[in-house]
Amino acid sequence: MCSAIYMVWTKIKIKISNKTSRIRIDTLFVRKNIK
Repeated sequence: MCSAIYMVWTKIKIKISNKTSRIRIDTLFVRKNIK
């Protein structure tokens, strides 16, 4: 039970980290385009 919750939590964490990294890449790309 605990291991299943841990797996789900890690999956959610990975999703959040992927989203944040994507947003960071997008902002960097936009800044480069502006410059």
